[in-house]
Amino acid sequence: MGKNFTILNGVTLGEKNASENVMPNIGDDVYIGTGAKLVGDITIGDNVTIGALTFCNKSVPRDSVAYGNPMMVKKKT
Repeated sequence: MGKNFTILNGVTLGEKNASENVMPNIGDDVYIGTGAKLVGDITIGDNVTIGALTFCNKSVPRDSVAYGNPMMVKKKT
């Protein structure tokens, strides 16, 4: 986990399955909203916001906002 990392209540950071033992890699200046789930061998870039209740099983590029289920990603302007 990087610097300036904010995580709210009910967030899950987990592996896709127990045999892989690979967790999400999180960059700097990341905000993860309430109830979000980040699963598997994914990378969350710097300056990313992940919205509440988002199911994130794919990497998110830097300077982006990820939200929803299924997850959608938009570049920050």
